[in-house]
Amino acid sequence: RYYFSETIKLNKGEVYLSPLDLNIENGIIEDRGTKENSEYVPAIRTATPVFSNGELKGIVIFNIYADYFLDDIREAQREGENIFLIDKEGYYLAHPNREKEFAFMFDKEDTFYKDYPEVSKELLLDLNKRMFESDDSIFSFKYIYPIVGSYEVSNGGYSWILLTVSDKAKIYSTMNNLKTNYLYFLLFSGLIILVILVLVFVLIFKHPENKFFKGGVK
Repeated sequence: RYYFSETIKLNKGEVYLSPLDLNIENGIIEDRGTKENSEYVPAIRTATPVFSNGELKGIVIFNIYADYFLDDIREAQREGENIFLIDKEGYYLAHPNREKEFAFMFDKEDTFYKDYPEVSKELLLDLNKRMFESDDSIFSFKYIYPIVGSYEVSNGGYSWILLTVSDKAKIYSTMNNLKTNYLYFLLFSGLIILVILVLVFVLIFKHPENKFFKGGVK
């Protein structure tokens, strides 16, 4: 496997961190589900070479199963927006529709750039940008660089992109609803204050002898 080949080249104390992809066992993509409902196993491997008396003896490798944080991304969707985790090539690592994930493992072309042709790869990889708009959507994104503690990591500059795509129409609709609700709140609050003031004045002028008001009203 590629992560063994890359790790075996490293020097003592260096750590290899693999890309995020699907685990493979005996040359086959691991599937813990059923024929009707596949359940693949997203994984990252972190590995380091082992030396004894300066001689390379092998490697130590850990599989880190990634569904626990991919699920957080999948479940973070809100009305009017989609949240994706993609790699630099635009392949989905987390998507509300799991059938679109890890398309490169199945020789498919389900990519962010295909689904959103208004977004070019050059635009998304522009480090000076964090947000841009199209006619219908607002795109905001953040680069994530997986690391292993404070160790020197070899992963070829691999990174992920966390993307939020928001529907402009729904955003503006929500903002208008908030403005309307805020206006109603102000009107209702003003009405309550007005009623209180009227009651106070009525009480003062109707009962000027009321001890609550020092000296009454002249």
